[in-house]
Amino acid sequence: MLDELQAASLLLLIVGHGFLIRGCFSIRDGLPVTGEQISDKIEGVSTLLDEMNDLIHSLTDVMPSGGPSASAQTGGGWESLLSAFLMPKTPSPLNHGRSQEPQDWTDDEIISPPTLETENELD
Repeated sequence: MLDELQAASLLLLIVGHGFLIRGCFSIRDGLPVTGEQISDKIEGVSTLLDEMNDLIHSLTDVMPSGGPSASAQTGGGWESLLSAFLMPKTPSPLNHGRSQEPQDWTDDEIISPPTLETENELD
């Protein structure tokens, strides 16, 4: 029974492989048409990206000089626009948190592990 199942599976694999090879030969005929469609889509995306780049460039040229980060604007370009959006509007305080003096630790207190007698007391 197992031998017949293996033979049928092998026969189906051989037939399927033949269909796969025949399909690969037909790809050569459809490849120029598909390649043309792909290049048209890439050209459309490239045009859209160029328009977005022009828009961002025009926004950086119009940006006011008295913005929140005047030092970043001296460089110009899209970097200054990006840093203007990322810089906080309110300045943060220079001292975050409380400053404390380090505590003096003593080595006098040694905690010993519990013994068998104290473990029994806890039960």
